[in-house]
Amino acid sequence: MDYISFSLNYWDDLWQSRHQVMSLLAKQHKVLFVSPPFSRSQVFNAEERKRLPASGVVHRQDNLYTVVFPKYLFEIYKYPWLGKILAYLRERHVRRIAKKLGFRDVVLFVWHPHFADAVVRVGDHGAPRFRRVSHLEKIVGHGVPFLCDDSPPVC
Repeated sequence: MDYISFSLNYWDDLWQSRHQVMSLLAKQHKVLFVSPPFSRSQVFNAEERKRLPASGVVHRQDNLYTVVFPKYLFEIYKYPWLGKILAYLRERHVRRIAKKLGFRDVVLFVWHPHFADAVVRVGDHGAPRFRRVSHLEKIVGHGVPFLCDDSPPVC
């Protein structure tokens, strides 16, 4: 079983429980830690752009990879049609990376409701197969709680 974490933080941000959980899981499973997309204002403001982390996939330790989206896959709310296109491209980007890294039978960690729509859309497109997050269980041998359920999404 492999794990993809949609986080509100970058891996290099202040260390939080989500970082701890993902690094512990990476001891025995593949983990992809997906950072949030940049906002339009961050990308188009020269001063803010200088402070943004570098885009790309980084192999942090055995089985642990982090993803920072390319700057052109930013979030935008002013133009919903463009926002939907960019969200679709971000989902394809994550799926492509997961496939390239050999992820199978994936459990998604969603740390904020902001990513709930992405879980449903990503899970509907096949390989790699994703499990929707919904109820609390324990990972055998880790004692680390995680969320997992194969039931259809409730909208």
